Amino acid sequence: MPRKTEGRPDPQALLARVEHDAAPTRGRLKLFLGYAAGVGKTYAMLQAAHAERAGGRDVLVGVLETHQRAATAALLVGLPTLPQRKMAHRDIVLEEFDLDACLARHPQLVLVDELAHTNAPGSRHRKRYQDVEELLEAGIDVYSTLNIQHLESLNDVVEQITGVRVRETLPDKVLETASSLALIDLPPEELLLRLKRGQVYQPAKAEAAARNFFRPGNLTALRELALRQTADRVDDDVLSYMKRRSISGPWPVTDRLVVAVGPSPFSERLVRAARRLAEALSAEWFAVSVRTGQTLSVAAEDRIVRHLQLAESLGARTEVVTGLSISEALVTFAEKNNITKIVAGKPLVNRWWSSDLVDQLIRRSGDIDIFVVSGKPGETAPTPPAPARPLPWSRYLQAASVVVLATLLCFPISHLLTPTNLVMVYLLVVTLIAYWWGRGPSALASALSVAVLDFYFVPPFYTFVVSDHEYVLTFLGLLAVSLSISGLTARSHEQAAAARQREEETAALFALSRALGQALDEQEIGKIVADHATRQLKQPVQFLPPDSGEWELPDAQRAVALWALQHGQLAGKGSETLAEAEVLCLPVLSIEKREVLGGLLLPLERPLSPVRLRLLETFGRQAALALERSRLSIAARESDLLKATERLQTALLNSISHDLRIPLVSISGTLQALRDEPDQHLNPEQRQALLDNALSESDRLNRVVGNLLHMTRLESGVVQANLQPQELGEIVEMTMTMLRRPARVRVELPPDLPLVEVDFGLLQQVLANLLENALKYSEGPVEVGVWPGERAELWVRDYGRGVPEAEREQIFERFYRVRADISGSGLGLSICKGLVEAQGGTIRVEPADPGARFVVALNWDQPHE
Repeated sequence: MPRKTEGRPDPQALLARVEHDAAPTRGRLKLFLGYAAGVGKTYAMLQAAHAERAGGRDVLVGVLETHQRAATAALLVGLPTLPQRKMAHRDIVLEEFDLDACLARHPQLVLVDELAHTNAPGSRHRKRYQDVEELLEAGIDVYSTLNIQHLESLNDVVEQITGVRVRETLPDKVLETASSLALIDLPPEELLLRLKRGQVYQPAKAEAAARNFFRPGNLTALRELALRQTADRVDDDVLSYMKRRSISGPWPVTDRLVVAVGPSPFSERLVRAARRLAEALSAEWFAVSVRTGQTLSVAAEDRIVRHLQLAESLGARTEVVTGLSISEALVTFAEKNNITKIVAGKPLVNRWWSSDLVDQLIRRSGDIDIFVVSGKPGETAPTPPAPARPLPWSRYLQAASVVVLATLLCFPISHLLTPTNLVMVYLLVVTLIAYWWGRGPSALASALSVAVLDFYFVPPFYTFVVSDHEYVLTFLGLLAVSLSISGLTARSHEQAAAARQREEETAALFALSRALGQALDEQEIGKIVADHATRQLKQPVQFLPPDSGEWELPDAQRAVALWALQHGQLAGKGSETLAEAEVLCLPVLSIEKREVLGGLLLPLERPLSPVRLRLLETFGRQAALALERSRLSIAARESDLLKATERLQTALLNSISHDLRIPLVSISGTLQALRDEPDQHLNPEQRQALLDNALSESDRLNRVVGNLLHMTRLESGVVQANLQPQELGEIVEMTMTMLRRPARVRVELPPDLPLVEVDFGLLQQVLANLLENALKYSEGPVEVGVWPGERAELWVRDYGRGVPEAEREQIFERFYRVRADISGSGLGLSICKGLVEAQGGTIRVEPADPGARFVVALNWDQPHE
């Protein structure tokens, strides 16, 4: 095996180094991290800001809270401060960071305190870190502060340490993507001393803090978390440096893990645990919601949406899958996506009649590792599925009625069958009820079947007393089997309904793809996508073109759509941005260039479920593919047109260069001869011959230029015929005066011809071109005449070689010439065709034996027979 060349850099390392050294277009974020309030984060940030200002940078204080600390307030002196935006909420006025004013001011560096802060309702973003993200995208550097307990993945750990659930959190990726991290550390003893002196909080608040959060054990544990987080960040920086510099070292093997999320509150703990495990393993991770066909309540659907959004904010890739069971769907997903580890919750309640999820995963997982996370009692209690609408009591009454009907049918045959055989009838009834009306009515039918069988068909009759104890086993068997069958039947019915829904979605996507394949332009593509999405989501969906000037939207909806398309991110109801809006806007992004091609806007009263949101995203991807295909098709047509234009230019130059050069050389020679006339001693006849030659060549040059101008006007659509009743005889007569050799032309016009509806000048140009062409290609006479009929057919005949049959269609194309030995641009007949068609006529060539005849069919001014 060849040994790796020493010092040879890895291609991926070179790419990472180029990307690192490239000039950044995005702002840089520096975080001042601490483990508790009062360690000096804001103070250190202000000191760093003064140093930057002294270095000549434009520094602005965007938002900063001094907490009435004199030392911190003193450092604000000398730094320009942005006025806060006032917002009314529940009869009070709140002050928030003015993002738009900061973007308009566009400083080089802005200070934004308390990064995990939650903005007031009605703000553009729900969290302050999202405001900072927009500042960074605008190329503005940001200094900000953060306490370790606000990291989302540590939320559970912090609660276990302090007993306090931190409500304001932010995704770990904010810390991971920060350009630099400054740990502001202070021993817990000194922090408690500062707290006691009133340098952290006011005395009343400081006393309560010392009894609760600011206990020495809490502060020590939080300090350790902050130190470990910083150490991990430093380790990542070292590894990144080693990779960029191609320094060899131990590289960790990458794992992939998946965690299932559902409506249970325990899912939040599972997601955070999976995030910490993925971070420790440097692994890619997935959060999966499994649908087994059960109908969930609105509240349960909302919780699943929140859990998936939490996983996405922590860096997971989220998916929604379907299956007969959660364990089967998870293992199948893991096998298809090369997952090495599955994270599951530890069950606190053991049910002897059924195996829990962990046991099922262990049996099915094979080589996949299973990680079990413990939870609190009550937190792990599963959320029972509930139908979107309560079952009407009429279904229970109908189930009881069916049992009564079955009992009436059993009476005539009860003397023929034993009670154990009648059990089969009731099992059939329970199965049908489960299929028709679900679990509840079928459970009622099971209990009624046992009671009715005992009361009417088991001796002693009409009493619930059982004389033969063997029937007790029969009743228990009937009840158990009935409940099992009803559960399985109802579950099969639900899964069949889910399969039908998936089939409908697949058919809808297939219909969409087929319709998009026939779409011709972007406007039609947008209409098709909006119509299909509206039918499938049962919500009015509108496609927005990328140009906001074409939108007709209320101001509130326009604001959501503008932000979504400008930033290429989901915005509106149920998203992280403008979540209180009554609409949701999904930007349609190109597959590779991440260019915004449009958007899908739909009004919503409540957030979309994960399944419907994935369906909307699928519609968006289909729209993106169709729009890109349309643009590529247009670009291909433009490219073909450009190539054709280049070919035409080459053909034009090759064709007319000879026709332009010869007249110019002849005219130039004539003028030179006339200039040198004293030396030439020309007689009057010679001088006149030179002038006649120059005039003839100038006429020839004028015709070539005229043909070019005519062709240009035809191609640009400038030529418009002014159709008027005209006499063909007058047109022929006026055309004869334009010819250089009119003596060779014989005119054969019938007497008393009706008027034709033509443009006098255009038809005169057509006839002149046809006659000049005939005179050039034939040395014999040329004839012109008219055939009256349903249409007036003006014809020109020559007695030359004629036109071969294979070339009779091509002869009217641009630059096409039958004989290369005769000069010409090849534009005359093409111009004739364009001018004739502009007047509503047609032109054709036909054999005349000998020669050829060109026939122009025109409309009479009045119907003619």
